[in-house]
Amino acid sequence: MNDPEPWHRLISRRKEARFSQLSLAKALDISSTAVWNWEWGYTKPRPAILGRLAKLLDTTEEWLTSEDPVLETPSAPESLADVIARAKAQIADAAGLGVDQVKITLEA
Repeated sequence: MNDPEPWHRLISRRKEARFSQLSLAKALDISSTAVWNWEWGYTKPRPAILGRLAKLLDTTEEWLTSEDPVLETPSAPESLADVIARAKAQIADAAGLGVDQVKITLEA
């Protein structure tokens, strides 16, 4: 088994951002098993997923992957698309739906 450091950071950021493993997986269009494997240190996110993961969790790739225990959590700028993706994943998780079944409409 791989050492789970620094992936404990992923668990804390996921919970702070109010994602379950399932809702985070849905937002990233991956399996919840993949998220579980990251959190336990068995695997790491692919580079293509890592950037999206950092945005969804409002942090940086460096913070997620650093082994520096004193590195603080920086906030990454969050786009409207990221806010909507997180909201859709959370709604889908709460309603027992797939993310593709949740539609969000903005009115100006």
